Amino acid sequence: MFSFCRWKALVYFNVLAILMKVALQIPGCVYLSSICSFSPSVVQFLSIACIHSGFDLRSNHEETLLPDCKVSPDQAQIFYDTVCFAFLIFQLRIMNSWYFKHVVVEFKAEQVFSARGAMLIGQLIWKTMTKQQERENEVVEKVKRKTELIRANYLSHLKENEYYDPKTYNEAKRAGDYYMFEYDSALDMIDAQHTSKKSTPDESDDDGVGPLQLIHMAVTSDLPLGRIVDEVEEAGNLKKKLPDRKEEKPKVEGKTVDRCCLVGTSRYVKTLLVATLNRLIAYLNYLSHDYRYVAYVLRDEKVKLKSSLSDELSVMFEPDKLQQLINKTEIGQKIYRIPSERWLDKMQEKVENQWEGHGCLRRFLIALYYVIISHTDIVCYLMIILNQMFNASIISLPLPFFAFLWGTLCSPRPPKVFWVTLITYLESMIVIKFIFQFGFFPWNQLTTSNEPFYPPRIIGVEKKGDFAILDVILLMVLFFHRHQLKSLGLWRESMDNTINFDDVDKHGKEPTPEPIILPLDEPGNNGSYEMKEIFPKVESVDEQQQATIQQPCENPVTKNGFLDGILLYFDPIKRFYQQVINPPFRYITDLYAWMFLCDFICFLISAFSYTSFGVDTGRGDVVADIQSNKVPLPYVIILITLMVLMIIDRAIYLHKNVLKKLIFQYFLVFGTHIWIFFILPAITGRMSVKNKPAMLWYMVKGIYLLISSVQIRCGYSSQSLSNFLTKQYGLVNYVLFTCYRVVPFLFELRSLIDWIWTQTSMSLFDYITMENIFARIYTIRCSREIEKDYPQRKGEPRTVCNKYTYGLPVLVGLVAILWLPLLLFSTVNSIGMRLLPSNAKFQITIEGYPALYTSEAQGPFIRQLIPSEFDNLYLNYTSKHASTFLREYSPIDTVHTIFRVDSDTTWTISNPAKEALINQVKSSAELTLTIFFKYIRPAQSSSEPNAEHSFIRQMTLAANSQTRLALAEALTADSSTVVVVEKAFPSLVVVPALGNVHPAFSLVDLSASDSSAAYSDIYLRLHQVKQHPNNLMSPSGNDNDTSVNTDRPTSGVDLRTCWWQVTMNDPPIKWNQHQLLKQDVKVEQADDLNLNDTVDDSFEKAAEPITWSGINMIAFVDRVFPSALSYFTSRGIIGVYIVVVFAVARYVRTATMTPSMELTISEIPNVDPVLRLCMDVFLAREAKDFALEVDLFAKLLFLFRSPETLIRWTRHKVE
Repeated sequence: MFSFCRWKALVYFNVLAILMKVALQIPGCVYLSSICSFSPSVVQFLSIACIHSGFDLRSNHEETLLPDCKVSPDQAQIFYDTVCFAFLIFQLRIMNSWYFKHVVVEFKAEQVFSARGAMLIGQLIWKTMTKQQERENEVVEKVKRKTELIRANYLSHLKENEYYDPKTYNEAKRAGDYYMFEYDSALDMIDAQHTSKKSTPDESDDDGVGPLQLIHMAVTSDLPLGRIVDEVEEAGNLKKKLPDRKEEKPKVEGKTVDRCCLVGTSRYVKTLLVATLNRLIAYLNYLSHDYRYVAYVLRDEKVKLKSSLSDELSVMFEPDKLQQLINKTEIGQKIYRIPSERWLDKMQEKVENQWEGHGCLRRFLIALYYVIISHTDIVCYLMIILNQMFNASIISLPLPFFAFLWGTLCSPRPPKVFWVTLITYLESMIVIKFIFQFGFFPWNQLTTSNEPFYPPRIIGVEKKGDFAILDVILLMVLFFHRHQLKSLGLWRESMDNTINFDDVDKHGKEPTPEPIILPLDEPGNNGSYEMKEIFPKVESVDEQQQATIQQPCENPVTKNGFLDGILLYFDPIKRFYQQVINPPFRYITDLYAWMFLCDFICFLISAFSYTSFGVDTGRGDVVADIQSNKVPLPYVIILITLMVLMIIDRAIYLHKNVLKKLIFQYFLVFGTHIWIFFILPAITGRMSVKNKPAMLWYMVKGIYLLISSVQIRCGYSSQSLSNFLTKQYGLVNYVLFTCYRVVPFLFELRSLIDWIWTQTSMSLFDYITMENIFARIYTIRCSREIEKDYPQRKGEPRTVCNKYTYGLPVLVGLVAILWLPLLLFSTVNSIGMRLLPSNAKFQITIEGYPALYTSEAQGPFIRQLIPSEFDNLYLNYTSKHASTFLREYSPIDTVHTIFRVDSDTTWTISNPAKEALINQVKSSAELTLTIFFKYIRPAQSSSEPNAEHSFIRQMTLAANSQTRLALAEALTADSSTVVVVEKAFPSLVVVPALGNVHPAFSLVDLSASDSSAAYSDIYLRLHQVKQHPNNLMSPSGNDNDTSVNTDRPTSGVDLRTCWWQVTMNDPPIKWNQHQLLKQDVKVEQADDLNLNDTVDDSFEKAAEPITWSGINMIAFVDRVFPSALSYFTSRGIIGVYIVVVFAVARYVRTATMTPSMELTISEIPNVDPVLRLCMDVFLAREAKDFALEVDLFAKLLFLFRSPETLIRWTRHKVE
């Protein structure tokens, strides 16, 4: 009744708000200016604004209003108020309906069973803990029993002086002998059976044929797919019955065969999908098996309670009478009773078989639903992390602190006070944010700053449109989780944390006294009727006397009353940490693998996005920085810090110290939040929300902190016997473990860290040897399990499908690797990238003297051929060899390069050097002329250098040859002799993808006796200009005027400017075919001469037969490989074969060639005894029995040293 009145009051307030908004339209549209001049805060507080767009005075009012007096018209709308009013009326109608009585009954039933689920979950945890402890004790006892037998046998032989008594560790590890295997072999058989039972949860829950087994049957069997489905449906399990492939197939017609094949294929695909869903359903059910059990039991008990007390629950509101009524019923007496273990097993079996008859899709949806509702606490924690990511404020910072440092550390689950505190704080935060959205606050009237530490933003009271969207979503998720806790009976904890089965059905034992349920005087929080339980406890006489003696001494007012009052508030904190260190429920689990995965992801994010973590040096690209051999120091410090944290976490895990892990957890929680939300924005100058890599890093780190908290809550296992990947055996574990072993240094680092922080008597190399032995035995064990899952019938040949499925891809891979380099380089012009040269340089020098001629071509002087030019070039060559070569290129792959006639630089040589050159040319001394040019390609990316392809031709000019005589004459003053250098320059060249430029020999006549036919003659001429002392050029400005003006004194100084001109006799493309006209070239040449130069044209007559058009060159440019392949292709074909093909060939040879000694290990028929021996070594190490550890290690070494013992010990036992 009281609740109904509160709903009415809420409706009245809603109606009042609507009326007030309507009434405030009069001052908002008429008197807004007056109210603003009186008090702008009143306008902001009451959200006074005119929402009538047709009001005439509205625009005039808005123009004269001050900025702090403007309110958005949306705040004065009544749309959401109307929607809220409709929902409130609908709610009142529901409360007055007959249906609401059923809601009240359900609500009362939830209150009655508010702690029942906690007791049932505690029962399951206690059962699991008991089984874990029994299993560990059983394994330890078996190892001790075998060791005692071995030790007794050893002592008996030692007395007879048959064996040597080792004194040191090295002697002890080599002291293994036959006596270590002389005991009852039944113990090894039991251990082997225990070892073989290890499997993944999804495999243990689903015994049917798996999807991989169905695929294996289709590949390895010649039967039709429909027949395979029939065999699977009949057998139900692959290990029970294999398809009989020798059965004759019935003869049917062709159309019938096609129809049967289509139907069989569809049935096979359906069976494969169902098998996949069944495995997924089994795994989902494994994740939610405890909550499914609780939901089933509570639903059954609620039905019984409501069927017996339906009317009383709907009309009775007094808690005392209701409680007395419930206590009298049978179901009320069992509310806090813990049933027997047999009843628990029976109920769990019912839960597992509850949905057995339903369809696969429906079972999948139900399993998915139960997984979600059974882990709504994880959803709440993830939403808290997302809320802090996007809010990044001080006011929201307590939320992740509550989650990481309180809720996730509580065992077995967070208490009710945690969720109430979280909801209360979140509601308060939303209200505070809403209050600070009013415009009368000074900072809301200013322009928003982009500074990361803008006070309203960092505090969390910044005015924005979506100020509380994530907060409201988080609040809804929390209320949904609260509802799930109440419906599952987990809202309150059981008063008595001790779990004892009430085995009333066992004979010879007295039943446990029934709990007396006492009601509270008043309803609890949120109107819930919370019930207490008191088990009657019979105290002894001594205890009663002691209590009587102590009672008069109790005085609430003592000397330290004030201090005790303060310490009273710290008692809950003290009890909390005591419960974290020594919880009542500790379901041991190993979550280090998931923590390591999160740390590794954070490491990768920091490595590839280091500029987002305060490193402002470098290029921002990790690959580019490494290629440039420059790595920023802060980047290295960040990675080393993360690795050190990972090593510390591993060391704590090996120590199995919960207190150290708790301290490390607090350090990481505070350090992570201070670094991400305060230090990092100060360094980068960016808000945390806009730093996407940092937010992703925080998200992954938050998941790590959640997993770490669960690890602290559950504690460390006392028997971490092996790698987390080796917990089960199968194809997936085999692949993952093999990949783990392939990662460089990972196995070595893990072994080294484990040896440092694990108490052991082994040396480092013996420890690594032990790990290697275990890894080898484990892979063999996985292979045996794979052989069982995918068997092959004895005496049957491999099917064609099997051979083509496994053999053909390997064959194609080997052939591809063998011929891939040649195929790659032969098709480079088809599949490569087109990178035409952007620059070309040409130089002619005489060895030992300055360069005669230097020119550079770029821009319009180096261009692609147009199709007509390429066609003309193609028609000039009629030979088949040349045509084949030209067909490999296109006009866009061909470059026409023009080097100007005149050198870009003057020939600066001193007179003594010139005289020395003349004397050398005239003498018989060796004289070498060098022709050099190079093409420069642009780089594929900014991080790579430009590619250069050069050509060098050195020609030795014979003494007294026509070239040397002409050169000597040309060097003489005022000479215009043309120097002809025969076969010096290639006019047609190939620019390869890798390597240097070479002439296009394919276009040369094959009948030529040597390769000189690929080269053309060039002509050199020394151009000289005599300058006046006070002028740079002759007044005429004629570049051909070489006359000397002798009217002006030269003071003995020879002001002669010299440069060389070069041309060729037969350019491949004439000037008149080029887009650059001859007149443009002449103008460019004339620009090189000054107006006052006097040009000597005494050789003009001799140069008439020669067309001085410069150097023309046609370059056929090969395409280049992408940068991804440049690492392999940069070494050429031979390099690729040496680096890639030979390395792959060596790996394949190592994989296919099995040494004879390796067969002793790899073909062990029954590997379980050896694997059990390795596990015994780990177990002795965990138990800190180091003498036993050495003895078992010696036994293992002797087993591999003695093939006879290995064969005898690992053969299959006949049961």
